[in-house]
Amino acid sequence: MQFENWTDLRFLLALHRHGTLIGAAIELDVDQTTVTRRLRALAKVTGAELYEKRRGGAVVTRLGLEMVKTAELLESEMLDLETRIIGGEPQLEGPVRITMPLSYAVDFIEEFAAFTRRFPKIALEVVGSDRLRSVTKREADIALRVATKMKVPEHLVGR
Repeated sequence: MQFENWTDLRFLLALHRHGTLIGAAIELDVDQTTVTRRLRALAKVTGAELYEKRRGGAVVTRLGLEMVKTAELLESEMLDLETRIIGGEPQLEGPVRITMPLSYAVDFIEEFAAFTRRFPKIALEVVGSDRLRSVTKREADIALRVATKMKVPEHLVGR
């Protein structure tokens, strides 16, 4: 088995995370047909089905789950590499995206205004939304969430 395009693993990973082709398409910002096409290409390389269609979604097969584990490791390593390359020396300028529930965003207006006065070279973007955006995937730089119990990955801070 030879992968010509190992990035197809991202499509399998997104399908596993969302359980639907449309959910995977939304995460990857592509059409559902693109997700299907890339998963078919991956299945052709492996010679096996990687997911089963079920009522209301799809379930990744046993082989697919093994591939998902590898995809998660690759994703983590690539994001770590990106952080090390981009991170470099901290500079107090550029865009910073904060995501939080819309109902809480209004409560922080004064703090955001004070922050932008103190750091005028930082372009603060506040995304008030109940949609979870990922810090790990660079969908946001800071994510404020309200939860009673939440497992927080080691590379993030949760309180």
